[in-house]
Amino acid sequence: MFDKSTTICAWEKPNMSANHGVFHVTFSQSTEKIYVSNIRTPGLVVIDGQTNEYLKIIPFDSQQEIFRSDQLYFLMAETAWNALNRKIYTVTYDPAYLLIIDEDSETCTNKIRLDSGARGISIDEKNGNVFISHYGSGWYGGDNKVSVFDLDNKLIRKIEVGLRPWEMACDQENNRTYISCKGSNLYTPGELWVLDNSTLEVIDKIKIGRRPRGIAINTKMDKLYSTARSDFSTYVFDSNTLDLKTIIANDCDPISSTYNPQTNKLYMINRQGKMKPDEVYKGSLSTVQILDCSEDKIIKSLEIGKTGHYGAINPNNNFLYIPCEDSLDIWIIDTNKDTVVGKIDVGRCLDNVKLDKKRKLIFSTSHITDEVSVFNLKTDKHIKSFELDGGGWPYGIDIDEDLGTIYVNDHDEGNIAIFDKENFDPIKNYSLGIDGFFTPGRPIVEHHKYTSSFSGIAVDEKRKKVYSVSARENSLYILDEKEQTIESIYLGWQEIEGFGTFDVVVNENKNSIYVLNPQMLKIMRIDGNSKQLDGIINLEPFPIDASGYYIFLIRLLMNENANKLYVGPYIVDLESNEVDRISEQLGDVIVSRDKNNKRLFVYRTEDITINVVDEGTFQILDTFKLDRFGTAFEYDADLMKFIVLPVLLYSSEIDIYKETTF
Repeated sequence: MFDKSTTICAWEKPNMSANHGVFHVTFSQSTEKIYVSNIRTPGLVVIDGQTNEYLKIIPFDSQQEIFRSDQLYFLMAETAWNALNRKIYTVTYDPAYLLIIDEDSETCTNKIRLDSGARGISIDEKNGNVFISHYGSGWYGGDNKVSVFDLDNKLIRKIEVGLRPWEMACDQENNRTYISCKGSNLYTPGELWVLDNSTLEVIDKIKIGRRPRGIAINTKMDKLYSTARSDFSTYVFDSNTLDLKTIIANDCDPISSTYNPQTNKLYMINRQGKMKPDEVYKGSLSTVQILDCSEDKIIKSLEIGKTGHYGAINPNNNFLYIPCEDSLDIWIIDTNKDTVVGKIDVGRCLDNVKLDKKRKLIFSTSHITDEVSVFNLKTDKHIKSFELDGGGWPYGIDIDEDLGTIYVNDHDEGNIAIFDKENFDPIKNYSLGIDGFFTPGRPIVEHHKYTSSFSGIAVDEKRKKVYSVSARENSLYILDEKEQTIESIYLGWQEIEGFGTFDVVVNENKNSIYVLNPQMLKIMRIDGNSKQLDGIINLEPFPIDASGYYIFLIRLLMNENANKLYVGPYIVDLESNEVDRISEQLGDVIVSRDKNNKRLFVYRTEDITINVVDEGTFQILDTFKLDRFGTAFEYDADLMKFIVLPVLLYSSEIDIYKETTF
C-alpha cells in the first residue's frame, strides 16, 4: 500500500508553484498588489506592492481539465485589473479561457470558454467593456478578431481586425482602443488598428514596422507609442491625429513599453537585450531603455533578468515591476531614480528526475534556471542546486553508481557535463555536436547554436562509456572516458524538432544500445562492439498522441535478465523483436521498475493512478492514486519510496509516496 508521505521542494518557499515563465503583470490600486501571470502555470503570482514580498499563488481549479494526458501546457497570456469591479482578468490561449479573479477572496470565481486562443486584454473603464484579442490556439493560428465583454461577462461583439492581433491599449481621452496586428509573417510590416469604444467599430488602421507589440499612451503630451520588435524600433504617433511623429531606435527587439505619467518617461523593454539580430535570446539579459517623453530621447539603459516581457507601475511609490520569463524572477526599477532596486525570485522549474539508488540521492534538472537540484531521499530534504559549467540547458541525467559520477546532457550547447560525487563540482565538459564536430553520414546542414536538442543519456558502468542522443543532430554520441574519446553514429531518420524526443538505454550484458524515437515509433539497436546499426524494432502507435504531454512519459526501461525492454505500454522481446502490449486495464505507460521484487509501475493517465503489477504474471498487486499528473518516476526498493516529478504546474516540487505494506 502506498501513501503520500511528503513533497520535497527545490526552492526555499515550499508548496508554491514554479511559476514557469512569468510573463505579464498588472497592478491593483485597491489592494496595492502586483499580479503576475505565467505562460505555462495556471495561476497568478501575488506580490505585496509595499514590501515587494512574494505572497502566494492564486491557482485556477482546472488541473483535471487542463493537464489531460494529451495537453502539455496551460498557456496563459495577459492579465489586467478592472477598477470598475475590483477584479483581475486573465486570458489564456491554449486552451482558450477568460478567467476572472475576485481580489478580495483571491479566488478564480468565473471561467469563460473562448472560441479561440486569446493573447491581449484591455479594460475600457469609461464604457465598462473588456476587450480581448484572439491570436489563436497555437503560435500561428487565430481568427483575427477582438471580443468585447461587458461587466456581466456577456459577449456583446466580435470585431474583425488585422492579422495576428496581440497587444491592446485603451485611450480614454480619445475614446479609442488600439490593437497591434503582427501581419502575415516576420518580414512584412504590421498595423495598428483603431476601434471607436462607443460604437465598437473599426475607424482606422495605421501601417507600422515589423512585428508590432507593446502600446503605451502618453496623455500629457498626446502621444501614442508602439514598439516594432523586428525593426528594433519604437514608433511615436500623435494620439489625436494618428500622424507619425518620429521613430526611436532600440537596443534590440522592444517587446513592450510602459509609460509613467508622474515622471513623463517611457520604459521600453528589449526582450533580447543588446544581442545582434542573428543571435538567439536564450541566456541573454534583457534591457530597459528609458525615454524622456518631452524630447523623445533615450536617456538611460538598465540591464534586468533573462527574457523580460511587460511592466506595470505602482503609482504609490513609482516602482516598475518587470517579470523575466527565463530567469524566473520579477525585477523592480525605482522610476524616481531610474535604478534597479531589487528582484523577486519566484521559484524553480524541474524537468527530469534520476535516482542514485546506491547513495539515495535524487537528481533533477531544470532548463529554466539551468540548474541540477539534489535531494536526499532518506531525509526528504533539498541539499543544493548547482549550475552547469558555462551555462546551458541541463536535461538528460544519468549516474555511474559505481563511481558516483554524475553525467548531464546539455540540451542546448551539445555538451556532456560531468560532476563529482562529493560536492557536485564540475569535473569536465565534453563537447559533442557543436563547434564543428561532424557526424559521419549526417547531411551537412546549417548548424545553429542552442538547437542541438540533446535529450536521453545512459551510462555503461561496466565499460565506462556514456551514450547521448540528439534529436536535432540525429545522432548517437559515445563518450569513452577511459580512452578520452568521442565517437558518433548517424541514426538516419528524419530530423525531429523539440526536446524529450529521444531516449537511450544500455544492455550491459549484451553490450547493446537501444535508442527510441517515439514520434517515429522506432527503436534502433546499436552493437556496442562494432558501433554499427544492429536492427530496428517497429512499435505500434501509442495509445495517446506522442507529440503532447504523453511524450515526456515515455522512457526505455531495461530488464537485462529477461532480455526485455519496456516502452510506453509495450514489452519488447529483444531476442525475437516481438512487441506485445499490456492490457488497457493496467494503464497507458510503464513508468518505473522494481528490479528487486520484479514489479512494474504502470501509469493510467485517465484517472492519474499507478498500478503496481507483477512482472511475471502481469497481475495487479496494488493501486494508488497520485495527487497530480506526473511526468517522471523512480522507485527505491530499499526505502520503499515512489518518486513522482509532477508536470509543470508544480515542477519546483517532487512528490514522495511511501510504501507501508508489501
